[in-house]
Amino acid sequence: MKILITDAANLDFIRLTKELDENLNGISADCPEEERTKYTSFNELSDMTKAFVLYDKEIAIGCAAFKKYTTDTVEVKRVFISKNYRGKGLSKILLFELEKQVKNDGFSRLVLETGKNNRTAVSMYKGHNYIEIDNFPPYTEMEDSICLSKDLY
Repeated sequence: MKILITDAANLDFIRLTKELDENLNGISADCPEEERTKYTSFNELSDMTKAFVLYDKEIAIGCAAFKKYTTDTVEVKRVFISKNYRGKGLSKILLFELEKQVKNDGFSRLVLETGKNNRTAVSMYKGHNYIEIDNFPPYTEMEDSICLSKDLY
């Protein structure tokens, strides 16, 4: 396994984010289309500061990214592991590398948003010492969202 730190124009990153969107649409299949699409503008790849792609040999199997949120905080975005590679702790490895880079880049806090119905993600983040916080902008009015944060020391 190896992790490439790149930008959001990386073709493997783009492919994985499309796979992520399909996965999220499956999780939210019971939600009306307008509910699912209201998040699209919050996931613009051009906004990403850095992107991470996890490889198994030459196959891109996971991704994550972050974007600057405030002077000391980044927002974690687009964390995903392909279906056949789940349950092996790879998202934790990817998140650890992302956090290390965030700290190296001079930031001290991470925030993120995920869907309340995405129980696997919520559990993974909480198990990685993220704590639930009030929804932050632009998610303040999103009742189906849960926001979390982690301070880096």
